[in-house]
Amino acid sequence: MGYEVNVIIGKADVDGNEKESYFHTIAMYDLSKVDLSVLQTSIKGKGAKFLSRTDIIERTKVYWYEGDNKITEDKYGEGLIAFDPNLLLETLIEKRKTDGYRRYPPLIALLESMLKEFTDGFQVVLFGR
Repeated sequence: MGYEVNVIIGKADVDGNEKESYFHTIAMYDLSKVDLSVLQTSIKGKGAKFLSRTDIIERTKVYWYEGDNKITEDKYGEGLIAFDPNLLLETLIEKRKTDGYRRYPPLIALLESMLKEFTDGFQVVLFGR
């Protein structure tokens, strides 16, 4: 089953003292209807840890605000986890080979260009809506 998914690109304030970090959004990309669980499984296989908070470098529980509302989970009740954009990029490149979904190439190009330009790093969040 496909979910409406946004890829939120930004930077988490990671200080290691809090259970969650504020996420500064840089860009948002609408992947529309993709199978979020398959995407997450592919990314987990590359090293992202979505389910345990054992390595703050690999993944970080994040939040942001929409108006006065603190957003800590997506529309399906899943926590917001920031992770290395290289993991998403590798997954999208692989999926593009077998699934010619039209929304993959622009996101791949965006991530590749941002990885070249943002030398101080950034993270991505998969947001089901």
